[in-house]
Amino acid sequence: MAKCSILVRWVLIGIALFGAINLQAARYKNLRGLWVELLDRNGNPHPYDGIDIQAGVNLVGINLSNADLTGANLTNVDLGNADLSGVLIRAAVVNGTNFRGANLYRITSSQLIGTPLALPVDWTLVFPRDLGEGADLFDGHLIGPGADLRDADLSNTTLEEVNFTNAQLERIKLSKSSLRKAILNGANLEYADLVEADLWNATLTGANLSFANLTKANFTTARMESAMLVGADLSNADLSYAVLQRTDFTGADFYGASYNNANFNRAILTNVSWTWGTPAYLLSERLDSIRALLNQANERLDFYQEALANEYTLSEIADLRPGSTMIEVIDGQATIEMKLEQSDNLTEWADTGETMSVTIPVPDANVKWFRFAGPE
Repeated sequence: MAKCSILVRWVLIGIALFGAINLQAARYKNLRGLWVELLDRNGNPHPYDGIDIQAGVNLVGINLSNADLTGANLTNVDLGNADLSGVLIRAAVVNGTNFRGANLYRITSSQLIGTPLALPVDWTLVFPRDLGEGADLFDGHLIGPGADLRDADLSNTTLEEVNFTNAQLERIKLSKSSLRKAILNGANLEYADLVEADLWNATLTGANLSFANLTKANFTTARMESAMLVGADLSNADLSYAVLQRTDFTGADFYGASYNNANFNRAILTNVSWTWGTPAYLLSERLDSIRALLNQANERLDFYQEALANEYTLSEIADLRPGSTMIEVIDGQATIEMKLEQSDNLTEWADTGETMSVTIPVPDANVKWFRFAGPE
């Protein structure tokens, strides 16, 4: 009982000196000014146990990875060098928020309001479509290397030179958007909608655009090396001068597409549909392959002919055919000499010492050799 009284006394002293002890989980203030418990993206309490998150607080270097900040008011909050990887941030205010040096890898964002004070290198806040001068800044998306923009609608949006490296863009809507000189290396755009999108001179090395709708898209001078476009719809797309080396186009549809001077070197083109026929570049490449094979065959033939010439004499060549004898034509005549042998049992034969000679005139000067064989 004495120990319990001492503990209660110390608690009362602490309350008197420092105020009530906060035993609640971390919180953030939403747009309505209400406090909301900070959870992770799975709906569990977030391990962050620092000060509550509200407008103007200093949160430099904190770890909020995988936190759910839906509806948070982050006005003038300093999140410099913070770990915000995997954070879900939707319908939140980011006006004056400092994101400089923060880790935003795999951040999912939409419906953001306001203009941040600063962003990490290669990151930008994009507002879909042209809102017009003086319009409120809402529905913003944080875009940069490794961003998670799956299912986002960025149609009719200017995204020129934006860095989407390794971003998750499955099912994203980018129809009629301008992505001129955009960087999409390693980005996943499976089932994306890029109808009439402008990707002039864009870089898509290693990107995955399998089953994407690329109808009427502009890929002129784009670099799309080692990419995946399995089952992609490239009907009426323009691939002129594009670099498409080692890209997998298995089952892709090129109906009405233009591919003037496109580089398909070592591309996989299994079951591809070509409306205008196989590109001249590919035909030339295949002819080059055929010529190379013919040259190899000729080299082997020359080798074996030379080896055969060095291996056998004319008399040995004549002996290669069983039962045959080769006779040379000399001065327009071919002389056949036969040695006579005798036997009384058709098994053992003895030389009689006599020979028979037959001379055959050869009026055709082009005939050099005769061959004869006994009847079978």
